[in-house]
Amino acid sequence: MALDRSTMASIVRRLEDRGLIVRERPANDGRKRLLYLTPEGETTLRETDRRARDLDKLLMQGYDRAEQVALLRRLTALTEHWESLVDD
Repeated sequence: MALDRSTMASIVRRLEDRGLIVRERPANDGRKRLLYLTPEGETTLRETDRRARDLDKLLMQGYDRAEQVALLRRLTALTEHWESLVDD
């Protein structure tokens, strides 16, 4: 995923405001910020992942296993190509 620094900072701030992550400054490098999921963040991540997997199943209904694999490969290749077009 290609995100610039200001976009990432905004996302981190919103996650922190929602109590899903905490930021800590390591003692050996004050320039860094380490991000950790809170217990609520871990619960939210698990629930979001479960819902995403349920949606995957729904979207793939009607495709046999070989078609699903082929589609996912194409989507992955498209994503990788798109990300390669973005400057770091």
